[in-house]
Amino acid sequence: MNMSIIQARFKRLPQRAGEVWQGGIVRFPIWVDDPGDPDGPPLRPSGAIWVSLRTGLFHAALAKAGEEAAPELALETLLQFGLKRAKELEGRPARIEVRDPGLRDALAASLAALDTSIVVVEDQPAVRDALRRSEEEDQDGELIPGLMEVPEMSVERVRAFAEAAALFYTAQPWDRLANEDLVAVEGEQVPRDMRFVGVLAEASELRGLSFFDSRRTFERAFDQTDAPTRSNGVIFDRIDGLPFADVDAWQDHALPVASPDAYPLSADFAVDGTVQRPNTRELSFSEGLLRALATATDDELDAGTWQARVETFDGPLDLRLSLPLLLEAEAGRPRRHVPRNVTALVRAQDLAHEAMDATGRLRIKLARRALAISEDCADAWVVLADAVSSPQAALELYESGVRAGEAAIGAERFESLRGAFGDHPDTRPYLQARLGLAQALADLDRHEDAGVHYRALLELDPDDGDGVRYPLLAHLLREKADDEAGRLLDEYADDSDPMWPYARLLVRYRLEGDTESTRAAFAAAVAANPHVAKYLLDPDAMPDPDAPSSASGSREDAAYVADGLLDAFAATEGVLGWMAAQKTQRRRAKARPSRRVH
Repeated sequence: MNMSIIQARFKRLPQRAGEVWQGGIVRFPIWVDDPGDPDGPPLRPSGAIWVSLRTGLFHAALAKAGEEAAPELALETLLQFGLKRAKELEGRPARIEVRDPGLRDALAASLAALDTSIVVVEDQPAVRDALRRSEEEDQDGELIPGLMEVPEMSVERVRAFAEAAALFYTAQPWDRLANEDLVAVEGEQVPRDMRFVGVLAEASELRGLSFFDSRRTFERAFDQTDAPTRSNGVIFDRIDGLPFADVDAWQDHALPVASPDAYPLSADFAVDGTVQRPNTRELSFSEGLLRALATATDDELDAGTWQARVETFDGPLDLRLSLPLLLEAEAGRPRRHVPRNVTALVRAQDLAHEAMDATGRLRIKLARRALAISEDCADAWVVLADAVSSPQAALELYESGVRAGEAAIGAERFESLRGAFGDHPDTRPYLQARLGLAQALADLDRHEDAGVHYRALLELDPDDGDGVRYPLLAHLLREKADDEAGRLLDEYADDSDPMWPYARLLVRYRLEGDTESTRAAFAAAVAANPHVAKYLLDPDAMPDPDAPSSASGSREDAAYVADGLLDAFAATEGVLGWMAAQKTQRRRAKARPSRRVH
């Protein structure tokens, strides 16, 4: 409908004395996918809302996808509010309250003939309440309170916490402490329920801190012997993992954040669904602890006990921190006898082997000690590389491991053993480091570089005790190097892994399309493991591909194969649709009743 007509109809509404509407352009408490980047961070759409202070009624409208709300939308929404809810509102407002002077001027120009007062106000509690009601309905009433809603909380206090959280996330202490590394914290200002801390590390889906009131509570939670009654801590997530009250705080006050995945949520979640936010004292302690752990050195962590003084919003905080499980593990380590006349590398290798059997910080400490004895200990570099979460950091450590392995073997012996590395145990550290390097390159989408290392590893060890042929085969099929993939399949023709028949199927389909031999290859692949076909057709149904495989033909085994081949199948035009049709035909054939002669 033409805007002039809408305005004329609105003008005919009686003006109700004392009627006040609050509103304007806002961001709504919902998330939508970015149409330009569906896999990227979600967007919080803007729009317009108007609320009647007398009735509590409100009317809202979203801006078009990908666009920001403009004064024109605010005007149209205001007019529609009056017209669509005319019966309940009983007239148009005498006063309109907005927060933006620019919007006030735009509305004043459009509504000049209505004798309506349009004023700028600092706060709009009616709008805030309407948006909160909308959020509650969307969350089925389970609304997490905002950090700024805590009594005596201030923007500057939250800013100090945000700065500490960004420092902690940037330091990535989960690369230096594992989930099982309990941190005991002592000090006059330590809240009773926060004296024991776990760093949510690489093995966890989350990053952050988890607080416990006792060591026993931590151990029972870690061992999963009891279902926890609460989960208290600081976790990092994308912005859509925060309650909208916190989103508003971060966006309205430009609070610092380390990365798009690093918005901190400090909360205590109970099993009954209730959520408590930290009080000012608890938030100040969390701020200080985040700073203390972010700035802890490797030497302090290896010592197992250290002191820290950090500045917080409430002033200096003195803490005594320790890793009790590390100290106990060290005290209980058996004395290993290493002859004095052996080389530094042999002594370092002995420590590296011990590190591989250790857990938590002890694992890293022993690897660091091994490298202090000999930097040519490739296994120690691999232990450190396996501990970090960043593929780039892992790449650099694996590169050090490869150089160390080469130095330990020696250039002349390296060449003489080419093709027989698998027969010599002292080459294993080099092979492990170079395989880790290849996998780190693949994680960084440097697949061509990874392929170079996979090929070199098979040349050094054709017996392939490390299973290098599997990621190499997936790489070749992804790059559509079908001839080389075919040679690799033939070279290890006796391999019983289900990746082999599915790879043969893909190569044959690319060469022939739908033929009798391709259908036979499909039947052979399904016979090897039917779950692979299911996961290729429906990747969302796939379990964790990194989970240990329980048995040949298992779903876990199928997930590993499907995850490796998914890109190659998806890049082959028509093959997935053809496979779905084959599965349908096979089901119909099985369901067809047999003809019996009576």
